[in-house]
Amino acid sequence: MSPAAAAVKVRGTFARRALAPLWALTIAVGIVVVLVAGLGASHALDPYSYWTYRLDGDPWRYPPNTAIDGVSVSHPYTPAFAQLLAPLQTLPFPVFAGLWTALAYVGVVLLLGRWAGLAVILLPPLAHEMWNTNIAVPLALVAVFGFRWPAFWAIALLTKLTPGVGVLWFAFRREWRSLGIALGVTGGIAAVSLALDPGAWASWSGWLVGHATGYDNPGAIAIPLALRLPVAIVILAWGTRTDRRWTVPLAVWLALPQFSWEESVILLAIPRLVPAVDAERVIRLARERRPRQPQGAQP
Repeated sequence: MSPAAAAVKVRGTFARRALAPLWALTIAVGIVVVLVAGLGASHALDPYSYWTYRLDGDPWRYPPNTAIDGVSVSHPYTPAFAQLLAPLQTLPFPVFAGLWTALAYVGVVLLLGRWAGLAVILLPPLAHEMWNTNIAVPLALVAVFGFRWPAFWAIALLTKLTPGVGVLWFAFRREWRSLGIALGVTGGIAAVSLALDPGAWASWSGWLVGHATGYDNPGAIAIPLALRLPVAIVILAWGTRTDRRWTVPLAVWLALPQFSWEESVILLAIPRLVPAVDAERVIRLARERRPRQPQGAQP
């Protein structure tokens, strides 16, 4: 075996041994997170509001952030979201809560890989999201994978709606095919949903018009959507001109109906969208640009 091949083998062995504890921690944290979500399932947490989000209860008759007996009964999501959740709502709530949180944790692993477990321990917003699982992680995944599969943007557009501003990336770059797929899939799902329950869509539309400028939340950052949405669009426009994909999750976070630090979990998409630095290439370029000494000169 040549010295170079031996060095590569040693580096590979060292890397595997160094990474094993991180993967072990990620698996252990995942098990704990899912068990806590299932065994400690509380009616005061967001998973319960998703489990009870049914169209026959007319969830849009209440003002935003209305809670009855500690349970949220007001939902800004489209009827299509409720219809897609219906099969999972047949599960017992602890099972639903555990499964819902498990899917969110898998999403974190897709975003952060072996660092997922450590991130849950060290980042309070992410720990909060694993306890009170909303849809911040799915929105982060949309911001990452929506470039390759534009249909993913239907998740943002059919739930919190305004984070779907990210599709403007395709419009600003004149990527009409990708934009058409994102809007076409969203429109197709919405059309089927509308045909199944037009009354629900009428109620949701009325609710949306009544709260078109956003709505207050005691735990939210007090910056209105009317100010944040234009900023998100400007950031996206700048990102498209300079080819900075990491501006998309930032714009998605800024465009949330309720702006909060807890949902800054969406920003975990940024590391996946920042080009990796090739250290060896940087060193090589630095050496090539270094002024050469005249022949015969003393070093």
